[in-house]
Amino acid sequence: MKKNQTTRDSNFELLRIVAMAFIVLHHMIVHGTQMWRFSLGEPSIFPVGNIPVAASLILLNAFFVVGVNSFLLISGFYGIKLKFKSFYALLITCLLYSYAYDVLVAYTHHTAYVFSLQPLEEVFLHSGWFITCYVGLMFLSPFINKAVVAFTSKEAIYGLILLSVLTFWFGFHLGSTYINETGYNVLHFVFIYYMGQLLRRFESSIRIKSSVSWGVYVGVSLVIGLIAFRQFYVGNFANMFKQFQYNNPLLVLSSVALFLAFKQLAFQARVINWFAGSVLAIYLVHDHFFFREWFVRINQTYGILTPQTVGIALLIVVVLMVGVVLLDKLRLIVTNPIVDFLSNKSEQIQNRIESKLSQKKSV
Repeated sequence: MKKNQTTRDSNFELLRIVAMAFIVLHHMIVHGTQMWRFSLGEPSIFPVGNIPVAASLILLNAFFVVGVNSFLLISGFYGIKLKFKSFYALLITCLLYSYAYDVLVAYTHHTAYVFSLQPLEEVFLHSGWFITCYVGLMFLSPFINKAVVAFTSKEAIYGLILLSVLTFWFGFHLGSTYINETGYNVLHFVFIYYMGQLLRRFESSIRIKSSVSWGVYVGVSLVIGLIAFRQFYVGNFANMFKQFQYNNPLLVLSSVALFLAFKQLAFQARVINWFAGSVLAIYLVHDHFFFREWFVRINQTYGILTPQTVGIALLIVVVLMVGVVLLDKLRLIVTNPIVDFLSNKSEQIQNRIESKLSQKKSV
């Protein structure tokens, strides 16, 4: 197994950027048209009476929904190194944007802002399921990394089979809430991360042409969209939305195919690496009820999938991604010294504890 690289390849950093754009577009469809409410039988603006528009939304979503799995595959391929610095960087980033949103909401709703510790809870519980699951994955990553290194090839494949059974059979097929019902949980993150680790370990044995990878991504995405549309057409709206669950085996296959397609690109571009370093901020900014309500209002004003709405959506994606990344680069100037201070202090405390423990052992 190859060692982790210090400088990441720009093809995967480009995939990280594309995956974030896909996540934003996916949310514009799911939240902006209230597709998720429609699937639950709740009132929504989803165009149920307009078959061509509904079919287009469903097919587009099938291509965009691979974003989260793609992110996790990249994390698994390079491996998460759990350190105080990486944890504090994530925590402070999430806290800063969470507090900023509280201030923004208070301002827009003309209410007094009251400082509280609630944003600390929101980081892990309310404001983003992705962050909650990713923190869980961070804490488990040292065990997964060591297991993959220690496993024989046969054991590594057995591990993939067992996790696949839990994810696809018990989770997606049977819908077990105790295991992995939808893919919005730590177990699914562990599963996709583990797949990324194996793609790294066996990369020299994987010989798939770029055209095949792209073909599988496009073909499988179309199949997912057609299955979802079929469920929509027969009135099984809950099963329609189920096709977009992250633990759908077809969606996992589509994500792996897209990952392998980008793997073939292999190039270096400093500006892409620089840009990709702040894409998490895009997720933290856009995945908030403030933006969700905005997406809904745009569709209500200009119509769903009209030329005006499509143009506005693409403009939002570009402005949001570029603007937030530039803002986050300024944020780093302020927060990096804080992260360094906290991580250095924590490492000093850790070293003292380890020193005392070693002294007791020698005695």
